[in-house]
Amino acid sequence: PREATAEIQAARWELEHIQMVEAATAALGSGAGTGPVGRMDRGAVQTAPLEAAVALCDRLKPRSPRCKWLYDVMAATLRMRKALVKGKWAELEAALHDVIEL
Repeated sequence: PREATAEIQAARWELEHIQMVEAATAALGSGAGTGPVGRMDRGAVQTAPLEAAVALCDRLKPRSPRCKWLYDVMAATLRMRKALVKGKWAELEAALHDVIEL
């Protein structure tokens, strides 16, 4: 029946929302550079967790404003981390600008 289909779809989307928020929160909470300014350990920067969380969101498609915002934050943070690891300072500056705009 149509009512059951709608309920199943809503439950599926809610589960996907929770999965995306949890993945985003975990990925954003780890993998940052460590150390003081001027002596940051760029080797500590990890991009794999963010890449996996972004891929999950690409597959599941964020629907809520919160998930869409987290996706944008993750994408900008991923660009920032990749630029930082590579020492690409112009790319880092652009990525930082994107993060600040969010």
